[in-house]
Amino acid sequence: MKITLTKKESREIFHTAMCNGLDWVSSYGLYLEYNRVRYKSTANIMKSPCHEDVLLFMLENGETLTVVDEEDEDGNVEITIDKVYDRMNNVPIENLLNIINERDDVIDADVVLQTVFFNEVIYG
Repeated sequence: MKITLTKKESREIFHTAMCNGLDWVSSYGLYLEYNRVRYKSTANIMKSPCHEDVLLFMLENGETLTVVDEEDEDGNVEITIDKVYDRMNNVPIENLLNIINERDDVIDADVVLQTVFFNEVIYG
């Protein structure tokens, strides 16, 4: 069975995964790089934004995020909102359902983030 997500659902799941899993993926030596000036100006126009809100808003408005691999400088990957939409449907169904049903944990978030970042689960 495969789930086809709407753009809204994909954004919501990606947001949840960032909130729950960005710290976790940093243990792999990965971090997000983005335009700091654009980040600050975006945060200033939002009401009480959290970090992940700003990142998602930037993606929705055409900005990119770069997944930087501290151990492999050739392993950097650019993320766009279109990659979020396209790759979210490749996330294993059990992880998607856990997030949709609010029974998710950091492992579900990790699988979502890795799938969006690399189109597969590389670590763990």
